[in-house]
Amino acid sequence: MNKVSNWNRIGSGQTDLIGRSARWLAASTLLLVLTITAAELPTTAAADAQPAIPTGDTPAYEELGRWAIQQDGRLKPFDTYARQMMKRVAGKERPIVVGPEGERRVWNPVAAVFDWAIHPDEWNQRRFILVEYQPLKAFLFRERVVNALAAAREETQTQTTRERIDALLSDPLQVTSRDLDALAATPNLSPPIVAQLDDLAARLAEDSKWVSPAELQSAQVQDQGRSFPFIEWAISVNRPNRAGGMGSEDPRTPLETKAGEAVQRLISYLSISERMTDRGDPMRILPRPVNDTQLGYVAATFRKLRSAVAQGQNPSLTPLENDTLFNLNKYLGEISRKKHLEFNPDAGEAWDQEFVVWLKQNHGKDYNYVEWSEQFGWWVPLGVVLATSPEELTRAGYDSEKMAAFRSAFEALESALLESVESPAVEPAREFVASARMLGEATSSYPGESILDWEIRYNKDDPFRLAQIPYLAALVLLILGLVVSSSLGLKANPDAEAPSSLTAQAPWAGRLLAGLGMLAFLVGMGLEVYGFVLRVWITGWAPVTNMYETVVWVGFVTSALAFGLAVLSRRALPAIGGAIVAVVATVLAANVPLGGEEIKSLTPVLRSNYWLTIHVLTIVSSYAAFALALGLGLIGTLVYLTTTYKRSVGYRELVGPAVYGLPILGLGLWGMAAHESATSGFLASKDAYYLAAVVGIGGGFLILTSLFAMLGEAFNRLVLRPGLADAAIPSPGSTETAAKATTSDAPQAQPAERPNVSEILARARASSDAQPPMDPRERSMRRTAASLKPVVAAIYRSMQIGVLLVTAGTILGGAWADVSWGRFWGWDPKEVWALITLLVYLIPLHGRFAGWIGNFGMVASSVVCFMSVLMAWYGVNFVLGVGLHSYGFVEGGGQLTVAAVSAAVISLVSAAALRRGKSYRAAPAPGVATHASVHA
Repeated sequence: MNKVSNWNRIGSGQTDLIGRSARWLAASTLLLVLTITAAELPTTAAADAQPAIPTGDTPAYEELGRWAIQQDGRLKPFDTYARQMMKRVAGKERPIVVGPEGERRVWNPVAAVFDWAIHPDEWNQRRFILVEYQPLKAFLFRERVVNALAAAREETQTQTTRERIDALLSDPLQVTSRDLDALAATPNLSPPIVAQLDDLAARLAEDSKWVSPAELQSAQVQDQGRSFPFIEWAISVNRPNRAGGMGSEDPRTPLETKAGEAVQRLISYLSISERMTDRGDPMRILPRPVNDTQLGYVAATFRKLRSAVAQGQNPSLTPLENDTLFNLNKYLGEISRKKHLEFNPDAGEAWDQEFVVWLKQNHGKDYNYVEWSEQFGWWVPLGVVLATSPEELTRAGYDSEKMAAFRSAFEALESALLESVESPAVEPAREFVASARMLGEATSSYPGESILDWEIRYNKDDPFRLAQIPYLAALVLLILGLVVSSSLGLKANPDAEAPSSLTAQAPWAGRLLAGLGMLAFLVGMGLEVYGFVLRVWITGWAPVTNMYETVVWVGFVTSALAFGLAVLSRRALPAIGGAIVAVVATVLAANVPLGGEEIKSLTPVLRSNYWLTIHVLTIVSSYAAFALALGLGLIGTLVYLTTTYKRSVGYRELVGPAVYGLPILGLGLWGMAAHESATSGFLASKDAYYLAAVVGIGGGFLILTSLFAMLGEAFNRLVLRPGLADAAIPSPGSTETAAKATTSDAPQAQPAERPNVSEILARARASSDAQPPMDPRERSMRRTAASLKPVVAAIYRSMQIGVLLVTAGTILGGAWADVSWGRFWGWDPKEVWALITLLVYLIPLHGRFAGWIGNFGMVASSVVCFMSVLMAWYGVNFVLGVGLHSYGFVEGGGQLTVAAVSAAVISLVSAAALRRGKSYRAAPAPGVATHASVHA
């Protein structure tokens, strides 16, 4: 009875241990859910603000959303164009637009963008242009703040208040919303001054992120003692020759850069509201005709320009002629210069005809003008169509009757919107879209209705953002299922070593939760498959052409690999690791500007769907396999960081790295602060700033190593170890032990023949029973080792899959390079880092195969080795920015943020190694409590 009683008590203690872990896991999971939910919630206004009214969600705007538009060389529905324009101008698809009277509306993007062109005077007074940089807001409102403070100073009768206002006037750019609120509460100020101060306080508040076009256009700024119109100043400080090129240091201050971004948003709005054609992103609504009439118009327009230039005159061109030359110049810039120079006849009567013939000729590998204009040419903007006479449009090759019907339909729609912009009649919108289609189809190639409808469905469903929900649900359910299976499974079978099975002996509650988690996992993958099908159908190419698409693809492939490994191994841990990666990938794609959420035209280097599919898909899928290993490695790292070891580690033993990290961090922060205040010398250079940042991140890494190690030890003491404290250990002299010894020491009859399997198993059980019972720590360590075996096996398998894919992808990339650039290998950064990634992951695989690397080594390497993937995937584009793979270059990218997060992740491994190493060493000094005394 003693044996059974003692083992049950140990099992009960371990069950309590897992019960405590379950509560911590539930709390952590709830925190994760709340964090992601908070990231998804829109920015709310102040509590006393009136609720925003939804505007424009009517059938008329649904019809208008099916209107075909060309943007950035790609054909798309107006629904997509409007969403993207609202994001560019306002920062989000549905911002809360505040009117001049304080009314608040959430506009449908289709209704808002089209209404820009119908009611520009009203929109000029509405606040919807994104300006969230606090110093820029202070810069814009500086003059208004100074005037309000001066008016308040004249009214106040208190010397203390005057001194406070004088202090604010000494540096108006540092005036905050809180300062103005406090001043507005001063007694004896007139209501107009108080209202002015309250309004400025609200405008300078952190949650006030939008300004009106009129405010940007009328703002005056002070620079070097002179006053300038804000737009003029922002354009001058952001000139291309001043902004610097790739690889050179950007001399602009953050304020100047943010001012340039604000002006670009304003120009994007003005290109629609004022129907500009020379700047911004105007609505390009009609293809160019592909007939001889159009070619004759092109030749005549070009001759008109040549003649004016030859005579030294400024050519007087119509809007349509200007736009025609813009398209022609783009074509001449894309064909080879040799073909460009082939046509250079003398001016004469037959010049137009000869030029038309040349435009129609087949220029070898280059497109002729007719083919190029039909496939890649820029459409004519709405402002040009409306500003051009019907006679000139006919001379340019458009069908006169269909053009008249289109213009008439536009006028009818404009009238309907002038009468009621919130709920216009459906019929004018439907007739306008139909007339645009009839004119476009009669002119040149025009997108079909089905492809536009599919893209609208993709915009509305947003499957990749929606996939966050089932992935997060899968993560929560799988963790809870594992915890329930472990806890209840140990009650039923205290000797179980690895209670992480999806089925097997897991209790029905755990199996139910795990089954629901796997079902949610399938739903998430199904949504992503749906999104990829739509995106491929819309674009016609593989969905891995930019950072956004690759992040989403990595999340999906990781989920598929994790699901397969979980089903084959019948264990939940691979699925949990895959769910972690999938949640992170979908949240990043939905909330971080990765420069690819908008579907754009492919750059010429990627216009090979065959190689794009077999090379890029393969190489990016290898990142997914390595990401799965990373997710599993993080699980294993947390286990090693918090598990029970042979002895307790004192906090003093773990604080060592932080002692060195604090001065290093201080040095880095000092260098960054010195860079901000320096005006010349090395400290003022970007190199000094990044060097200081790297030093600071290194110091933070050491501090986090100590901090995480101490947190792991604290978690073990407070949560895991109390479950082992009450577990009894049989004394060496107990009856049970003596019985075991007697049984073990008794002479055994030797079999005359070779033992069979049953006899071998019986001897093994007898030998096991003869061993002295393990103490709770040893038993806990065995359970930890047993639970990590499937994790390490899944890591090893994921690394194998990743190495296979990255090898194949690198070879296929070399073949594509041989076809495109005439060489198989050229030591391009992308090629080099793909090779480095392959070599880095070969080290743990071969080390494991040779027996040099144990379980902890595999867990640690799965995290550390992923840094090579991060460099090949992210670093080459955002950090190096050089090489032939120019399609991947992206500005910005938050390099320091990524570096800091990477250092924090690696510090988890470092902390686990620190605590694990210290626990296996001898106690640092006499008197340190041993594991036996801890349980006393």
